[in-house]
Amino acid sequence: MKNLEIKEIDLNPIFIFKKGTQVVDARMIL
Repeated sequence: MKNLEIKEIDLNPIFIFKKGTQVVDARMIL
């Protein structure tokens, strides 16, 4: 599972950006 996550992150840097946006939205909601 960790290897797949690393590959997905390396291949899709946008995925990290989306995750970061979700974190910001969660903070605003809280």
